[in-house]
Amino acid sequence: MPVDLPIASSTDAPPVPPRVIAWLGLLMLVMLAGAAATLFTWPKSEPTGSTWFWTKLLVLPALGFFVAFGLRLFYFEQESDRVRAEEETLKGDQAKARLFGSEPLAVLECRYLCALENGRAANETAPTHSILSAQVPHSGGTAVRHTALKLGEARTILERYRACFLEILDGVGAAICALPRDVPFNVCLALPANPKTPEEDDLLATWQDCWRESGLRPVKASRLAAEQGLMPLDEWLDVRGGAALEKVTLYVSAQLHVTPPHNSAEAAVALLLGWAPLLERRGLKPLAMLHRPIEAEPGALDDAILEALLWGRSVSTEIGDLWQAGLAADDKPAILQSASALSLAVSKARDLSGIHDIDITLGHAGIAAGWLAAAFAIERVAQAHTPQLIVHRTGSLQLAVVNPVARPTADTTEKAHTP
Repeated sequence: MPVDLPIASSTDAPPVPPRVIAWLGLLMLVMLAGAAATLFTWPKSEPTGSTWFWTKLLVLPALGFFVAFGLRLFYFEQESDRVRAEEETLKGDQAKARLFGSEPLAVLECRYLCALENGRAANETAPTHSILSAQVPHSGGTAVRHTALKLGEARTILERYRACFLEILDGVGAAICALPRDVPFNVCLALPANPKTPEEDDLLATWQDCWRESGLRPVKASRLAAEQGLMPLDEWLDVRGGAALEKVTLYVSAQLHVTPPHNSAEAAVALLLGWAPLLERRGLKPLAMLHRPIEAEPGALDDAILEALLWGRSVSTEIGDLWQAGLAADDKPAILQSASALSLAVSKARDLSGIHDIDITLGHAGIAAGWLAAAFAIERVAQAHTPQLIVHRTGSLQLAVVNPVARPTADTTEKAHTP
């Protein structure tokens, strides 16, 4: 659910102080009117040197004026106090919303399987570097331009998923075993929907078999909807407290193919994430901080980028790397245009070397595309120690920021907006 910054409930113009010139002019008019009224109404038989004459001539008009001026000044001060109180309340509410919206998830472990080895993606996903090539699929047939995982002697799609699950679990197993037993822990799987073979429909059972075989603590995995992308992280961060927030979750996404589509990629990703304050209390050291993902509304990409930066505690000049995956044809020029309009550092490079198009490098990784972009960004953070921006499409266009664990707090005041 999007986090909205509170906005001012009142659209009234701020109170205007009394205008000195106008009130001096009014004083002169009141005094002249009072004097004229006194002179015209004063009985001719009464002496004009009496106290009452001068009181009516000067004191009463002045008194009436100053009463009116005092009421006007009192109104201005009261309205000013009310506006100041509303502004202070609004600033406090906005500060709370920023603090809540920018709470990150700590990355305890990050592993991926693709045609690039772990640790190499951060260096080799340059815009002009592609390892896509035409090759015969594991199932045989005509050569297709794609990248595939090397999973030993596994042949059937279910055998390949099994080998994939075991390999990815081997990579994150040590980090899972290091978790204190009393820390709440669960597993979420992002796997292909609408399986093309009956065997693929058994992926959840295959995962559970691999989990038991790995000897890890007993836990039943749940399956995420295919169209969610990274947005389950947003749902997690929406929780206000309790075990649903203070936990560690293993997110695993895998995409293999029986018959690979053109320009596709096979990939698997495992991210072990935890609520940052919980990990800090338990002495667990994270690798990076993954901030709240957001969904871009159609035609509002600039606002979406600014919102992602706001929740990512970053400013545009810090974003030297942008990881994009699974994008539609018209997404890429729109992202480049927005990056330039918002003065992202990545748009200033002469060769745009900071824009990493995973689809060009590896191919479209299907349901794992967004998670793979996150994994590459996390890996890059360890080298560059600068914020990384992720943009991918899984149904909707989604954006998120990955930050180093320790970095100066960026001043986002000027860049903050009202999402």
